[in-house]
Amino acid sequence: MPVQRTIKVTTTQEILKNEPKVQEFPMRKWSIEISLVGPNGEDVPANIFDKVTYILHPTFKDPTRAFKTPPFRLEEKGWGEFDLNINLHVAERGGEHKITHDLNFQKSRYEVLHTLSFPTNKPALLRLLAESGPVPEKKGVSGGAVGASKSNSTSTATGGNSNSNSNSNSASSNSNSNSNSIDGAAGAAGAAGGAGGDGHGGDATGAVSGPGSAGVSGGSVSGVKRKQGASGATGNGSGVGGEEAPAKFKKKPKIEKGSVDLERLADGLKMLGEDDLLGVVEMVTDNKTKDMYIKNDVQEGEFHMDLYTLPDPLLLSLWDYVKKRVSV
Repeated sequence: MPVQRTIKVTTTQEILKNEPKVQEFPMRKWSIEISLVGPNGEDVPANIFDKVTYILHPTFKDPTRAFKTPPFRLEEKGWGEFDLNINLHVAERGGEHKITHDLNFQKSRYEVLHTLSFPTNKPALLRLLAESGPVPEKKGVSGGAVGASKSNSTSTATGGNSNSNSNSNSASSNSNSNSNSIDGAAGAAGAAGGAGGDGHGGDATGAVSGPGSAGVSGGSVSGVKRKQGASGATGNGSGVGGEEAPAKFKKKPKIEKGSVDLERLADGLKMLGEDDLLGVVEMVTDNKTKDMYIKNDVQEGEFHMDLYTLPDPLLLSLWDYVKKRVSV
């Protein structure tokens, strides 16, 4: 379950008496700071963020300002009130929150509170969250390391076959039930023999797929667990009770886009480690276009993408990235 924290945005402003007015409005010096509200109402450094980006009015020089150290103080001067966007980048690659702030000059100082949710499946982030309030009990959060708990499960569904294999390794009695997964769906529109639904839908693992698609659930970003896939019985008996599928059903149909075999790419994504998967997420989000289907579920700590909607250059980059790290 995600935990909530109250974010405080503090604005101060004062008139610059020695500066000339602009359109009859006085010039002002103003600042914005970000902090957390502690359990007793006290201010706590917002170290759950590793960067805060302010998007100012386009009339400002260099309107995008980024700060990496609490209290993420922005100082400027101007004569007009406006709304600005503030992007809060959660530490330990825990996602991003976007809020809108009303910069106004009604008071010399005012505070605005926002309640936001944060994932609890990242041990390092959980320790940071513990500094500003209660967190779910996990071994070692208050002092030592968080107890390691893994449960990995991958599932593929291709042409009517469903293959499921899982392994679990628990180093503590407190297993983390939250997942942070990357679901790669190789959606081949109108693929021969494809039996997918229409449009973007969820398959048994929650992966996004397209019409006539072969959906492949990717691996865990958090390193805590992979999303459990459905290993349901099929006509050939594959994926039932851990039985190995007959050889004639093992070969997957080849689905290509831009000379990249999407099935092999999706299989490779499942084999990547946590840090490498985070690199995939960054690569995809940094090159996002309006034609791509990606979904970043911050509250659940999940990242979904439809490989078939990715542009060819990005697919090639992902393929090169995967090949350098795993054998596919």
